Amino acid sequence: MEKESKPKSSIWVDKGTDFTRVLALSDGVFAIALTLLALELIPAEIDAGRVAQELPGVILGLIPQFLVFALAFYLVIVKWMAHRRIFEHITHYDSTLLWLNNWFLLLIAFMPVPAAILGRYPQEPLALIFFGVAQIITTAVQWLLWGYATRGHRFVDESVDDDTIRFFRNRYLIQIITFVVFTLVALINVWLALGVLFLFYMGIGSQIFTSRQRHKHADSAET
Repeated sequence: MEKESKPKSSIWVDKGTDFTRVLALSDGVFAIALTLLALELIPAEIDAGRVAQELPGVILGLIPQFLVFALAFYLVIVKWMAHRRIFEHITHYDSTLLWLNNWFLLLIAFMPVPAAILGRYPQEPLALIFFGVAQIITTAVQWLLWGYATRGHRFVDESVDDDTIRFFRNRYLIQIITFVVFTLVALINVWLALGVLFLFYMGIGSQIFTSRQRHKHADSAET
């Protein structure tokens, strides 16, 4: 009597459905990046005999760095929320998807570097351009991650409709275009570039608020 042949197992498991470790690593990287952003707010040492005279100036000098910290913190949080949402739709993975996520995390971990440079030299166009390019590349990798996962419903459930797939894809593309405009405008005027970014995210915020209000009204109408 012939024994039933069992499929051979491999030490290189490159497919799966358990995202526990993937999401734990991702959340850890985001948490570390957010913490590192705040390290730039630590002021320089002041001589003990001159604290009263110099402390007000030191605190005022931290304002540009604090504003950059708030901006970078917000942008990282936006990316974390988007990352959480897309992984709610992704049901399984392969090694390519994992590596795309790893590259995305690498860029998130790098985010404190351009933020620190911008905080120290807020009026230098090159600092703003470097910050903008970092945002473009990071968002582009997130767009690739979503595109790879959803192409032909490769790693998402069939219940995820095309409108949802397009919504996330277009949201990333709009962000990429915005940061390209932001980077180009920085060549002309630093404050105008920051204004472009502020208006864009104010628009995103109002859009999310309006969308939620519509959903609430729709739910109340159904009940």
